[in-house]
Amino acid sequence: FVWIDGEHGPFSLDQIEEICRTAENVGATPIARVPDIGSSTILRFLDRGVQGVIGPHIATRGDAEQLVRACLFGPEGERSFGGNRGSEYDTIPDDEKVDFYRTANANMLVGALLEDKQVIDELDGIVSVPGIDYFAIGHNDFAQSLGYPGESHRQEVQDAMEDIYGRIRNASGR
Repeated sequence: FVWIDGEHGPFSLDQIEEICRTAENVGATPIARVPDIGSSTILRFLDRGVQGVIGPHIATRGDAEQLVRACLFGPEGERSFGGNRGSEYDTIPDDEKVDFYRTANANMLVGALLEDKQVIDELDGIVSVPGIDYFAIGHNDFAQSLGYPGESHRQEVQDAMEDIYGRIRNASGR
């Protein structure tokens, strides 16, 4: 895979599309952290060929549900279909679009980046949302939200993150 940081990275949408083209040519899957979880923002990344999305600042069940809605076609989500690279330039015959939607959903990687103190209380709701494939913690933003900016190594932060990771593992049965 190739990782594209669309939140903190310097990439324009044109550059993201070129990265996706290059990734496709070498058999790599392009995955991007998007700047926000708005449907139109995520769609601009998907339309350029991104096949995996990690949504930042997922702090509530509602945030997690929004992330999934934006990444997946119906009935699991509300992703829009248009004539662009991410939907094969609208060359898919109408009688093949149902299969395209299913295949796209089955191959979409959806990740939730937990970066806010609120996650501690909201985690059970977040991990119960179907359609999220993995969870990660943004150590620096999480530490800052706990009142320890720049101190992700601090024991209180490490303890809170370990608790979150343990709760995620328990929720997934691992």
